[in-house]
Amino acid sequence: MADHIRILLIGDKSAAGDSLAKLLRGIGRQFMTTKDAPIGRKLARSGPFGLVFIDLPLTRAQQLLDELTENRPAPAVVVVSSESQPAPIDWLKAGAFGCLTKPVQPDELKIITERALERWDLIEQNRAKAAALAQTNKDLEKANAYVQKLLDAKSQFVEMMNHEMRTSLTIIQGFSETSLSRFDHLDTKRLKFYLKIINDGSSRLARLIEGLMDLTNGR
Repeated sequence: MADHIRILLIGDKSAAGDSLAKLLRGIGRQFMTTKDAPIGRKLARSGPFGLVFIDLPLTRAQQLLDELTENRPAPAVVVVSSESQPAPIDWLKAGAFGCLTKPVQPDELKIITERALERWDLIEQNRAKAAALAQTNKDLEKANAYVQKLLDAKSQFVEMMNHEMRTSLTIIQGFSETSLSRFDHLDTKRLKFYLKIINDGSSRLARLIEGLMDLTNGR
């Protein structure tokens, strides 16, 4: 994966820049170069760069380092310096990933480049995992919302079935009791009317039970 990560070289000294570029080509790395610090800053912040080399005068190098490392995660910034001060440890304390002293040695460049790009690989992997986790959480939220919707629908259905069954039972019980208690006083027409209401209520209740059984059996 590191082979596909571009390296950015920011330097306004063409001879030194060309020398470092030649060394980078020698270790098989793809990179982009610019001699303009503001453009380099924009590229470093917006592009997929895992490693940025700064080869600028001391003050400008310090300023650019501060600007590139103020946001996290930042690309690994390696300062290329021909001056003895600040010391490499001071560059590290300031936020640099490393410091190379001119003339840059190929083996040293190779080691720091591999370490920097391995670091960026881990950052990219963590970003991908975080994005996947965020998507999983989003999917779970949708699934939970759907389940809640099903539970609400189930509750509404149970409430409706309870109401419908109680209504049918109330009708059957009411007209059955009336028919029994007033049987000797009811004429045939009235009795048939009551029996029809009881029969309709029974049929309605049977349909409700049948529908409930079909739903329970998944039909």
